[in-house]
Amino acid sequence: TSWAEEKGYLEQIEVLGFVDHTLSVDWILEAGGRVMNLLTKGSENHCTNQLRKTLDEHLREIRKT
Repeated sequence: TSWAEEKGYLEQIEVLGFVDHTLSVDWILEAGGRVMNLLTKGSENHCTNQLRKTLDEHLREIRKT
């Protein structure tokens, strides 16, 4: 991140983050990142079968993150 900051590219680097409240956010900020691409599931099938959560539960966790 120091190279990107020196060259003016820091805002163009996206780091993949997870729906994990503040764990990913804190790690990305500590590493010097500024832009997070939040990995979420977009279909009911993904929520119920992969995450084993309802759509409402997943949306609540996204908002919390």
